[in-house]
Amino acid sequence: MTRKPPAFQFYADDFLAGTMAMEPEQVCAYIRLLCFQWSKGVVPSEPAKLERVTGVAMEHVQVVLDEHFQQVPGGWQNERLEDVRAVQRARAEAGRQGGQKQTPSKQEANAKQTPSKQEANGQANGQAKSNPPSPTPTPSMVDIDIDQIRIDEALRLEKTIFQRLPPRTASDRLLAWRCAVLVTLDWYSENWLHDSLAGVDVMKPKRPWAYFTTCLKKHRDAQRRDLEADCARVPRRPRVAKRPPPPELPRPPRPVLKRA
Repeated sequence: MTRKPPAFQFYADDFLAGTMAMEPEQVCAYIRLLCFQWSKGVVPSEPAKLERVTGVAMEHVQVVLDEHFQQVPGGWQNERLEDVRAVQRARAEAGRQGGQKQTPSKQEANAKQTPSKQEANGQANGQAKSNPPSPTPTPSMVDIDIDQIRIDEALRLEKTIFQRLPPRTASDRLLAWRCAVLVTLDWYSENWLHDSLAGVDVMKPKRPWAYFTTCLKKHRDAQRRDLEADCARVPRRPRVAKRPPPPELPRPPRPVLKRA
């Protein structure tokens, strides 16, 4: 018995393009009708059932049916959704048939080996047990020396980031410091920072620092390097001593007003 697939592929770009001119009620009806068709196979044609399935008035449902569905025996269907169903069934059947192909068992494969090959395998296994391989050392990248960093310039860039994108967590502060250092080392251009900040200003996302990170990774400068590896090499931010406040100047004495 073939198991019914519980989900179907949702093409976000096509859906947005096809529903851009639709009312919110029509978009709601459209997605609920697609889900109902995937589960039941066909959308009913009775107005009362359609309103109960979609939760919107029949006038909106009818617009969706006329534009995106076709009448079939028993109700309505979206042709593209049925094409997606057919593709999924074909892939599932191909996978099921591929899994049924019998492969020779390990014991049968060992029995077919020649005596010389069996002897060689035995010697190799004995040597492997007596001389276990040593672990391969993991190569580590050299960290950046703090003396290589132009501290004043890095702090200036960090302040620029904070002015346009106030930090919320310690991770935000760490990311800003690392980006500023990478720019001072000339590994990334200063436009890399300003373009990413401009993207946040234009889009105004709900999670600005997450979107800022995405812009950094997608920039052409980051495509030529490994941004995560470069950030991992940046040392900790040094503690910068606060400048002492300027000395207070002595106040001039207040003039004494004499009564006439």
